[in-house]
Amino acid sequence: MADKADTGRSDSGLVSVSLVQIFRIFFRVGLVAFGPAMLAEMKRQVIKRYRWLREEELLQGLALAQVLPGATFVSLAVWAGNRLRRAAGAVAAFSGLLLPPFAIMLLVSYLYFAYGNLPGAAAVVAALGAVVVALVANATLDIGRTALKDWRGVFIAGLAFAAALLHLNLVAVLAIGIAAGLVLFRTPPAAEGPPPEDTGRRFPLQALAVLAVVLGALAALAGFHPPLLSLGATFFKIGLLVFGNGYTMLPFIQQEVVDLHHWVTARDFAAGVAFGQVTPGPVVITATFIGYRVAGVLGALAATIGVFAPTLFLVLAASPVQARLRSSPWVRAGEQGLVASFVGLMVLVVFNLGRYALGNVPAWIVATSVLGLLRFKRLDPLWAVAGGVLLYLVLQRAVGVLI
Repeated sequence: MADKADTGRSDSGLVSVSLVQIFRIFFRVGLVAFGPAMLAEMKRQVIKRYRWLREEELLQGLALAQVLPGATFVSLAVWAGNRLRRAAGAVAAFSGLLLPPFAIMLLVSYLYFAYGNLPGAAAVVAALGAVVVALVANATLDIGRTALKDWRGVFIAGLAFAAALLHLNLVAVLAIGIAAGLVLFRTPPAAEGPPPEDTGRRFPLQALAVLAVVLGALAALAGFHPPLLSLGATFFKIGLLVFGNGYTMLPFIQQEVVDLHHWVTARDFAAGVAFGQVTPGPVVITATFIGYRVAGVLGALAATIGVFAPTLFLVLAASPVQARLRSSPWVRAGEQGLVASFVGLMVLVVFNLGRYALGNVPAWIVATSVLGLLRFKRLDPLWAVAGGVLLYLVLQRAVGVLI
């Protein structure tokens, strides 16, 4: 049995860990882990190596993260930090996890927009577009396999697809998904168990303090450059409304930044999604890329704060009522409707990206090959991007020789 020095646990069962330690460990997670691999790295660090949390505790955090809007594994990091050192620990874990991917994406964004038009770069960007179609299609199939288990999920997904195709506002599409979920997935009253006991029911003042600081930071950024307020508010809305992993945010991001605000082109959007795959951290770090395109470093900061801040706020707000929130049949039914809606919206994203990216034979070959490898060989997304780009360049060269 491990001693107190190993576990960091006092006689009261609380963990004795400094904010610097929390920041350092989650900084490491954000530096080396890609997408879903963040969960494995968190388990390796906070459970196996430092023994700050037990596995059942981390699973409780994961359950809450899956109910709340925002990037799931960022929510989990915030939950773990809050469990260790309350709000201060949550902020330490949040900032530590996001700082490395933010800095890396900032560098990638600079290189892309500074040198993306050089000879040869256009072919790489075209290849990235084809790979992204495969990545998003694979994510859609994965989520769809979970969400569309019967006719109810298929019906809601089709409804969301049709509504989005008719250019209905995506907030309204999600509202329709929630309503349909409440009607179709609601557990009959007789099947409901007794409500669980909560450890506390007061709305934490720390959550309000975090929200005030975030809104103040966005307002301060807007003072430097007024468009930053629109940028931050747009991504804040996305982070506040969208559930699941980074892929489920793509329909919202595409509609807002490509179709409505015209901040980036479809070409740049596809490149940003690809870079979100090959850089550490959550996929939705693509927000940094888009923010940089709009307003440089301050734009990248505003977009990143905007899209991730709701996660910090909501985890702090929901933690005291976690058991009741997770077990509520209303929450479960609404969540099922939302996830089914996201499947329909993601199908539309695949359609829109494919219409832009699959304009030649090499692109079709790359997209179908990468999708097949992702489905049947469980190819790592990092290798999917690298291999897809290489294959595209080889095929383009071969087509050029034949012609």
